[in-house]
Amino acid sequence: MGTNIPISSKNIIKTNCTLLKDRKLIKKSDTKEYIYYLINIKIDEKEIILIFTPEHIFIYELPTLKKVYDENIELNYYSFIFVNRIQKLKNNLLILMKRDYTISLIIKKDKNLNKYNIYKGNIFNYSLSCINLVELSNNNLVLLTNSSIYIFKSNDEKEIEFKEFFNNKNIIKQKLPFYTLDYQIKIDTSYNYLDIISMNDDIIVYHNTKYIYVYSLNNKQNIFNIEVIIHPSTDDIIKKISEDIFFFCGKNIIYFISIKLGMIIKQITLPKYFHIVASNYLNDNNIVFACIRNYFDYINSYKGTIIFGQFSYKINKNKEKDNLEIELKSDLQLQCNGEGNIYINELEDGKIVTCTKNNIYIYSS
Repeated sequence: MGTNIPISSKNIIKTNCTLLKDRKLIKKSDTKEYIYYLINIKIDEKEIILIFTPEHIFIYELPTLKKVYDENIELNYYSFIFVNRIQKLKNNLLILMKRDYTISLIIKKDKNLNKYNIYKGNIFNYSLSCINLVELSNNNLVLLTNSSIYIFKSNDEKEIEFKEFFNNKNIIKQKLPFYTLDYQIKIDTSYNYLDIISMNDDIIVYHNTKYIYVYSLNNKQNIFNIEVIIHPSTDDIIKKISEDIFFFCGKNIIYFISIKLGMIIKQITLPKYFHIVASNYLNDNNIVFACIRNYFDYINSYKGTIIFGQFSYKINKNKEKDNLEIELKSDLQLQCNGEGNIYINELEDGKIVTCTKNNIYIYSS
């Protein structure tokens, strides 16, 4: 990346994943509007990209990136666009999380008309202001808000009514699990809570603007917490890479934390003038993150070139602990100002989709 990043690795880590520097930009699309949220999901075996902007909801079909849904957001739906997170559950169910409430969405394709429709409903018995949500393998849900963590228990399926997003007269009914509140974890409201993941059906990991917490749902208590450096403008930055290890992207530091050891086992420190804004993991043990060089106050501007870095990791298991090896693989520089919401998603065919401000980019696999 043109800078010295202190990483030590005794062995070369082999990977089948394409290096960033070898990927080619094969598609660029301009939405003409600021992208608030981008997610790629599969609907009826067809992969799509769902995008929320200030004025529209778009659906693009992959791999062609052909626009197949384009609806203007009317004034009374304006508040739907400020999305914190969208989480896909089973049965093609999407949970759209906002600052003031949570709604459930179902996307259906009319095969006869070759047309997509979006329907809204409610699988909870009340709405919550939700930052993020995780679905456990036992079908329970864990929701993170700025005041509490809610654990919802999955009940037997029942028929739930969904109305078309822009036409309340068009109604579908779907049999889905209905969720009731099991218990609630109070958290410190003096911090901003930014992300949450599950390691298994018992252990969850969440963080605020100062600490990472590892929490046992079975024992209903914190196992440990670790102080980290984080910037409140960054979210979606905790990722699980093994049953024991997760990584966390702070302001300019990537931490690797072991639950068994209750400590940071490795960390990658980027130069101070780098600011991490997004991260994700790709196939074959690869981590990709996006950062902005020459980052200024996020309230006033997002100036600077966006740089994507790629690391490969290898976990050597033994009886006492898992040893983690990390190697810097390559980087990719996106020649534009670091503006907008940055997402990094891997498509099912190995391509990468990302975005800045109002542009979507697809890179070869």
